Order: sequence, then structure tokens, then C-alpha cells
Amino acid sequence: MGAAVRNIREIRTKASIDDGIIMRESHGDVELMVYEPGNGTRYTLVFSRLIDHEECGTVGWQDCSTIVTLWPGTIRSAAMVVADEPGNMLHWRYVAEKLRLGFPDAVAVAEILGHHLGRSFVSALEAE
Repeated sequence: MGAAVRNIREIRTKASIDDGIIMRESHGDVELMVYEPGNGTRYTLVFSRLIDHEECGTVGWQDCSTIVTLWPGTIRSAAMVVADEPGNMLHWRYVAEKLRLGFPDAVAVAEILGHHLGRSFVSALEAE
């Protein structure tokens, strides 16, 4: 991995995660979000909710989860499945591995994913 970012300002300069969400649009179980943490980067994410098969009568391969897609042109296109497990930590290293991101991008994306999906996460202030 490249040189470690030691300054929080290199990852997020906005006062809060909500301040960095510049666009949010929902269409049923799909939500489009644009997040700018304030360091010159922009992340376009698509959240696609996987519906519980008990509720809708279909068979899903991973119920009660969300497919998160980094939209093409953000950094690179990639997707991951995030389970609805509010008690479990969503660590930036896991996000880095699944979405093939470097340290600063993985921290910023983990922050917005954890914030949006209600998961605990390692914030940019805590990342090392």
C-alpha cells in the first residue's frame, strides 16, 4: 500500500459526513448518492437493497443485504455486498479489499457506507 495519510484533512475536510453528501436520490430499493468529503474527490455510489425472500416470496442469494456499487468514473467500477449487521464493524481495510481501493479512498468510502447503512465504522479520525 502507498504512503500512509497522516492528516485527516487529506481524507475528509467537511465537518461531518452529512455535509459531504451533495446528492441523494431514491427509487424504491435503489438509492444513488454522491459524496464529496472535501479533499477533491467525488464518490458516486449506488445502494441496491436485496429484499428478504420471506417478505417477497423470491429466493435471494444473500437476504437482508445491500449491494454497493462504485459508479464508473468515480475511481473504478467495483461492487460489494454489505450485510445488515449493525453490531459488526465495517472496517476500511475490508472496504479496500472488496472495492480494490487505496487507503484514503477506502476510509472515505467506509465512512459513507457505515453512515448510510447504520453500521459502526472506523472514521477518518481513527484510521491508521
